Amino acid sequence: MSDRAETGFTITVSENKYLAEQDTEVVAVLTVSATGLGRLSTVDGAGSDTAEVILLDCSGSMSDPPTKLAAAKRATCAAIDALRDGVRFAVVRGTHEAALAYPQRPGLAVADRRTRTEAKDAVNRLVASGGTAMGRWLALGGELLADHPSAVRHATLITDGRQEHETRAELDAVLADCTGRFVCDARGIGDHWEPTELLHIAAVLNGQARGVARFDEMVADFRDLTVAAMRRSVPDVDLRVRTVATARLHEIQQVHPTFADLTPRVVRRDDRTVEIATGSWADETREYQVRIAVDPAGQPKDEDLLAARVDVLVRGAGFDARPIPPALILVHWTDDPGLFTRLDEKVTHYAGQEELGDAVRAGCDAYNSGDAATAVEQLGRAVMLADRSGNEDILRNLRRLVEVVDAAAGLVRLRTDVPLSEILATYTGSVSTSRGGRARRLDAEGTAATVSRTCPECSFVSRGAAPAGPLVCERCSHQFPARQEDAH
Repeated sequence: MSDRAETGFTITVSENKYLAEQDTEVVAVLTVSATGLGRLSTVDGAGSDTAEVILLDCSGSMSDPPTKLAAAKRATCAAIDALRDGVRFAVVRGTHEAALAYPQRPGLAVADRRTRTEAKDAVNRLVASGGTAMGRWLALGGELLADHPSAVRHATLITDGRQEHETRAELDAVLADCTGRFVCDARGIGDHWEPTELLHIAAVLNGQARGVARFDEMVADFRDLTVAAMRRSVPDVDLRVRTVATARLHEIQQVHPTFADLTPRVVRRDDRTVEIATGSWADETREYQVRIAVDPAGQPKDEDLLAARVDVLVRGAGFDARPIPPALILVHWTDDPGLFTRLDEKVTHYAGQEELGDAVRAGCDAYNSGDAATAVEQLGRAVMLADRSGNEDILRNLRRLVEVVDAAAGLVRLRTDVPLSEILATYTGSVSTSRGGRARRLDAEGTAATVSRTCPECSFVSRGAAPAGPLVCERCSHQFPARQEDAH
């Protein structure tokens, strides 16, 4: 297989293009994959660099209990140790103000054995005091990272509390200024933080939010988070959606690996074109769902029509600029109910993942308020949906709140005396999704039964739940026959 097929970005579309005569919206899932970016990230020996800022909550609540700040310091030091040589970095002390903890002079230090040791010494000298204003921490992080526009720019925000010295409007103003400038992952620790705040920050800044329920899990989590950031090699990637004159973009969401509504963040270039910053990338796959409003008036029936074109744009000097074939979203009006009633596998899957997330959040809210009956109902439904779709991350979190009696039937028993930190972590993890088209079915032994198909177009082997197997190729979206035997 050629280097072009194995490296760089690809974008494919999964949709049911067929609409009934009166339908005015087409829904598609875009799969964007990056492969072999390390081999493409240099031109004439010029490679990408990385800039990392750790935003550490040092407010007064971090001293209650005293073991909390001690655990956060150990985890932050583990993150510093995970920085590879040459990475530019800083540590910000966050309270109701923001201040550099390391380095002492404005700017970023360059990671090596000496600076890592100095930074860890500075972290271990930090004390807890003051309040919480995360927008100010992010603003300082943005200032530090702004001096390195060609780098992979990443921030890690760690907090145990809620916004106390800053309004939502003030935070949103900072986030608007930071959008597209760096990626931020957020971690909540302890049991006093507000998950919706961290989910909001992470969604706007193209990161992921997570709760770390136990202090002894923090070191591994922070280290893994930093290692993942070090793997990113392309600093800025955008999606461009250009509709035809009779269509318009109604909504765009990231649906994998986490849900995030990107619609408020679109930048309109002209009447038909919008762009969305997706941040920095490693070798990975993300999926996006778009809803395109279309007008059937005066349009021909029984033929494919273009609704929108979606391009992947790689920004930044020093990166390979080979053309990336676009994804085309089509619409086809028809009177045939056998066509317009088909359900696209990926679109259906992510509708189920959204329902799963809603059930998790409703169950957590009910558990936290003492409504046991609603908690059992919603968490049981969440277990059933997670089991059915193969969402192991959410299922693992749910098992901390409930004892699973029968996953397929959604029968659970509430665990008693669950720490609030576990509930917050489960709530925050509710936005995690399993990959579209990977729903599972258990065989008689309780093992996920799957069927494999080899794509005749690209030779990629896709797997799907038995007995039908995959409906489309996960790489190129070639549609397989409805039944396995039809392929022979």
